[in-house]
Amino acid sequence: MGIERPIDVTHDHIHSFMLATRESGAKDATVDKYIRGWKAYFNFMATEGYIVDNPFDNVVKVKSEKRIIETFSKPQLKALFGAPDKSKFTGYRDYVLMLVLFETGIRISEAEGITISNLNWRERRIKVYGKGRKERYVPFQKTLDGHLRQYVEIRGLLDHDFLFVNIDNTPMKVRTMQENIQEYGVRAGINGVRVSPHTFRHTMAKTYVMNGGDPLSLQLILGHTSLDMVRNYVTLFSNDIAEKHARHSPLESLGDE
Repeated sequence: MGIERPIDVTHDHIHSFMLATRESGAKDATVDKYIRGWKAYFNFMATEGYIVDNPFDNVVKVKSEKRIIETFSKPQLKALFGAPDKSKFTGYRDYVLMLVLFETGIRISEAEGITISNLNWRERRIKVYGKGRKERYVPFQKTLDGHLRQYVEIRGLLDHDFLFVNIDNTPMKVRTMQENIQEYGVRAGINGVRVSPHTFRHTMAKTYVMNGGDPLSLQLILGHTSLDMVRNYVTLFSNDIAEKHARHSPLESLGDE
């Protein structure tokens, strides 16, 4: 733009920058981060008297688009769970990993860090470490309990405590988990949704809400610091829209006349 001094920046320059950045493919959150940084700088310049007019006075936060959260359907879940060869150690391990992701909604990085000692069998809880190493407990129920016990028995005693391990007994890493799950998506012929660990997390949240789970407990299970993301889940999934529409369809109701 040919601007060399902060005093020369105008509201039009900022608007042009925002448009150009968004047109380059940057996400709204990225544009907003840039704006917040520059706004803080110009607020300081104005406070200290280096500029008289602050070009950011009337610049508002970028309103991000709300996008549909992708989740697996029941047939897709069954296909994914049926993809691993459970007669082999690695296949059964990956099957149990996917069960854990769906049952608990934990992040893949949290799954990587699970140790045998993190499993509380009596209370059916798993201790995980989330963002910022924040510790929390996530519950699991009878079905996963049985598969976890069987997997731990097959895994055997090793010289480390990590739950998920490779065939050479080394701890399994996030990238391997992600690649394996993606491969099972290919085998299962899953289309129209990204096959990833995070999609299991979204699917868990959707299923929990649709089964009547409350937002606060879901927030605690997922380890969100605020209710914002959970509100999105509730807004999208608290009512089964397709089922509601089937009962209250304007067009179908004409048949009642």
